[in-house]
Amino acid sequence: MDIRIYIDILWRRKLIVITPVIVAVLLTAFITLQITPLYRASATLRVPTSAGSTVDYGEYVYISRLLNTLAQYVRTRSTIEEVRQRVGAPEAAELTVEVEFPANTELMRIVVISPSPNLATVVANELLDFTVNRARLERRRAEIVSAATVPESPFSPRLPLNVALAGIVGLMAGVGLAFLVENFDRTLYTTRHIRQVANLPLLGKIPPVPRKQRYIWQSGTSAHSEAFRRLRTRLMSMNGTRPLSIVLFTSAQPGEGKSTTVANLAYVLARAGQSVIVVDSDLRLPTIHRIFNLPNDCGLSNVLCEEVGPLEAIQETPFPGLRVVTSGSADVDPDQLLHTKRLRTLLEMYAQHAKMVLVDAPAFIAVTDTAMLVPHIDAVVLVINRSHAQRELVKSTCEQLAGLNATVVGMVINRAEGENVNEYIKYYQSK
Repeated sequence: MDIRIYIDILWRRKLIVITPVIVAVLLTAFITLQITPLYRASATLRVPTSAGSTVDYGEYVYISRLLNTLAQYVRTRSTIEEVRQRVGAPEAAELTVEVEFPANTELMRIVVISPSPNLATVVANELLDFTVNRARLERRRAEIVSAATVPESPFSPRLPLNVALAGIVGLMAGVGLAFLVENFDRTLYTTRHIRQVANLPLLGKIPPVPRKQRYIWQSGTSAHSEAFRRLRTRLMSMNGTRPLSIVLFTSAQPGEGKSTTVANLAYVLARAGQSVIVVDSDLRLPTIHRIFNLPNDCGLSNVLCEEVGPLEAIQETPFPGLRVVTSGSADVDPDQLLHTKRLRTLLEMYAQHAKMVLVDAPAFIAVTDTAMLVPHIDAVVLVINRSHAQRELVKSTCEQLAGLNATVVGMVINRAEGENVNEYIKYYQSK
């Protein structure tokens, strides 16, 4: 799998990744700072073998046993209490005495651990003197290699090390949690995933724009406008292979930008000199009349109820070549209206008065209205909003459209990620 896929997931779930790291670091730092710091002071002595050119095995055994004996003396409670009294340490003072034997040497290291660095140093040196004197009682010479010095920093707890380890553990937990959440999230976040699920030709990729700029004629960006011009070119090029007089736009679920897509596409078609009629067939949640700021007292529902004639329902817009048939105001069940045979005749009549009729249909999964419209149109375009569309809903919509023998010519992805179109546009505009 491409490494960029993993990077995209981690970036998308960055809050999930970062949160465990922050929590682990702060919690570890807090706990570490509550622990009493301990200081470690050490003193080293040497018990050499007898001088001479050769040393027998018995001498080595004796030295080894002597060092262990001295270590036992140092660690006894009586010795520690005696040293405590010598240095004037209170009984409540915490002291830990350890003895180490560096490998392949004649050395013995006395280690004292205490919350007080000065106390640890004094006790270590007192134990060093005690051990040297004890060795003399055993008629062996002991040499002081290094006396204990006051430690500058505690050896425990190690705040930087603990925080670093906590950060690593938190990062591992965050990454694992991010991939776990991603596995259970059914939202389609990338164009690649959408294409895999829908398995439809990609007609257009519409880049994300601020809400106030979603309509091209208001303040659409160059990249936004160019994306719809590409979509227009793609649809117009299909006229050579199949008739595309009546094109229905739908989505798997509400809120995917279907009506906005229809409005912007109609605008760029009209700007290119094409005659376009937009028909709002969403009789339950109509939107087109608000987009073009038109009244909705006479529209498709009124025509289907035979309250007005088909041509009377067509309204002009401020844009030459772009006309609109709103949803209308008739208070009738949409199931009854859209199921009539008159709908096909009506759409064909509108197709005779325009180069292309764009039908804004309801979301496919929400109601059955779109399924009733499919037999009356030439082609279907599925609008999918990246980071909003659900995998199962998109898949189910495509399967049901296939079951209706709908001619699905492709899909349009809203809020699509991709190349920076503005850079190319600026380059060509500068020439």
